Amino acid sequence: MEQAGWLAVNLDYAGVAGSEAVTVLLVDDDPLVRMTTAIVLEGAAYAVLEAEHGPHAVALIARHPGRFSMLVTDFHMPHGMTGVDLVEHMRPLYPRIPMVIATALPDAIDAGWAVRHAVRVLAKPYSAAALLSLLAALVAG
Repeated sequence: MEQAGWLAVNLDYAGVAGSEAVTVLLVDDDPLVRMTTAIVLEGAAYAVLEAEHGPHAVALIARHPGRFSMLVTDFHMPHGMTGVDLVEHMRPLYPRIPMVIATALPDAIDAGWAVRHAVRVLAKPYSAAALLSLLAALVAG
C-alpha cells in the first residue's frame, strides 16, 4: 500500500483487461488529485499523459496527435477552459474515444449535452475502484 496524498492506493492489483493499449489524457488543475489519479491509472496499466489545465491539454493534443485513446478531465479549471470546453475541442479530433468529466457538481453538466457528446460524468469525490470500474466499462465498449 502506497500513500499518495489523501488516498491510500493499493498498487498490487492486476491491470484492467485491455488497459495496456489505452493512453489516458488526464487533466486536472489540482496537482494532488492529478498525481493520485495518475498513480491509480498507471497501477492498472494505463499509460497516462498529464495536463494541469485545458490550454495545457490542447497543447499536448497538438504535439501528440492521435496518441490519446481516452480523456479524463476535471470540470472546473483555470485559464478560461472548463472540462466541457475541452471536450468540445477534442470531440471533433477524437470522435470515438471515451471521455469522462469528473466534478463535485455533476448536476452542473447538462445531461442532454453529455449524451450528445458521449461523455460520462463521474461525481467527485470518487474512489479508485469507481474510476477504474468506469474506465474498464468504457474500454470494454
